[in-house]
Amino acid sequence: MDMTKQTTDVVSKPWYRTMPDPMVLIFGILVATFLLTYLVPAGTFDRVVVDGKTTVVADSFHYIEAVAPVHVFDIFVAIPKGLISAAPYLFIVFIAGGLFHILQRSGALENAIGVAVNKVGVHNRNLIITVGTFIYGFFGVAVGFENNIALVPVAVLISAAVGTLA
Repeated sequence: MDMTKQTTDVVSKPWYRTMPDPMVLIFGILVATFLLTYLVPAGTFDRVVVDGKTTVVADSFHYIEAVAPVHVFDIFVAIPKGLISAAPYLFIVFIAGGLFHILQRSGALENAIGVAVNKVGVHNRNLIITVGTFIYGFFGVAVGFENNIALVPVAVLISAAVGTLA
């Protein structure tokens, strides 16, 4: 038997067993929601302004006159419009991602979490997780919950440091 020649058997999966490309998934969701605009009747809630904030009136849902369904070409502008409306949140996520990349490459984040866990002690893991939860909750209330997505890498590193990640 010749050991120099190694062969690998490539087992091909049927097309329905492979994960489609993410762009295909997104486009499929867009097409499905486009088709739902023809099936689901349009409706709205009444809104009132209270102390400068627009709020929804409870139990005020009503159907509205037939609105023209989404046009086919609106599918292609839905993603750019969504990115424009979500720009403040995307900016925070991109900046936080860049920041955490710099901290990860320098090792500063891992070292800081390691020192903090060693000071408190791994045996106090419940205390670490409880205090971390309250800190994240405070930042969520003070700054906004959507900004907490930037703290997910810190939570993962803390969980790994105290041994709660399997």
